[in-house]
Amino acid sequence: RDFGIVRLLYEDSQSGYLRLGMLSTARWDRTAGDAFSYTIDGRYTTPDGNLGAEAQLFISDVNFEDTGYGGYIGGYYRSHTSVQHGINFRFIDDSLNLNALGYNSRNDQAQFIYDLVHADYSPKRFQAVSTGIHFGGVWNSQGERTYTNIALSRSIVFKNRDGISLGVNLTPSHLNDTVAYQVEKFQTDFTYSFACDWNSDNAKKIFYGLNGGYQKEVVDGGFMWAGAGVGFQPYESFRLFFRLSKGFRDGWLRYRGGGSYTRFESWGPRATIASEYSVGPRQQIRFDLQWRSLQGKGVEFYTVPDGTTDLVSTGKVTERRDDFAFSGLSLQLRYRWEIAPMSDVYLVLTKTASLGQLRDNSMFATLRDLLRNSDTENFATKIRYRFGS
Repeated sequence: RDFGIVRLLYEDSQSGYLRLGMLSTARWDRTAGDAFSYTIDGRYTTPDGNLGAEAQLFISDVNFEDTGYGGYIGGYYRSHTSVQHGINFRFIDDSLNLNALGYNSRNDQAQFIYDLVHADYSPKRFQAVSTGIHFGGVWNSQGERTYTNIALSRSIVFKNRDGISLGVNLTPSHLNDTVAYQVEKFQTDFTYSFACDWNSDNAKKIFYGLNGGYQKEVVDGGFMWAGAGVGFQPYESFRLFFRLSKGFRDGWLRYRGGGSYTRFESWGPRATIASEYSVGPRQQIRFDLQWRSLQGKGVEFYTVPDGTTDLVSTGKVTERRDDFAFSGLSLQLRYRWEIAPMSDVYLVLTKTASLGQLRDNSMFATLRDLLRNSDTENFATKIRYRFGS
């Protein structure tokens, strides 16, 4: 296949900030057909920064498909130095297709989001306290509510610059059509989740973070997770960070086709290693390794009877045909050289690997095989140069 991408951008920061842009992509493929997409976007911020707005328009033109459209408009208003309101609206019709050289998560949706954030930077006992309220809803073209959530969050930064974040998310009952890829839908129960994160001051030589949470699933069971990370920064130009987490869920619902669903138990660890070294004031080297493993075991079958939206159990799983295991790795080595102000040269080496099973059910044996065998190896060079002052 052949492809091309063009991005044009105009910026003006003399009075406030104004940005106008256009992005166009093209893919020519004799087998899959040609695909084109066009995006127009703009953003404006007042000189005092108390009011901002942005908008985007998406258009897709794919062989043998209807022309698709989508749009986004949003903005924020700072009514007080510590209070900010945000409103966003997104619309995507059932024909928009950006997947040739991009990604759109789903079609046929109208989404509304409202956010309220209150930040206090002079509390008596803490360095900063932030409180957030979030409300969001998604509707399809038939006017059915396919998702709603209400979220409350609280973040506290202590005097020693350690921080803690707490969050609660409430999801009222709605018609879920994402599990079955919009082919079918079912009515969910009320669900909820809560999460907690603790992070120490990352300016110290040794810093760490802890997190965990629980989420009730749309069917029986829940999803719980916990993780920990530690970083080492012996001097300003070098940083090393390692993170390990693991999750377990016993209510993961997957679509099997033909009106059938399977509930899974799943578990698996994740690991991240990141390192950054500044060779000089204008040169940096960064290394990233991400690994994820996942195992799943079928527990129960479900179906949605014709003419209803009720999810009904049809019995426990007695065969192991739906069980699965997967492990994937991504490794990237990146070099950046700033050749002029806002102008850079990037050299990027990327390697990915995956396995459809776990070696001897061992994390270290699986990781060793992934490092030895790769699916893809790519080397890319990017040059960015800014003209003008």
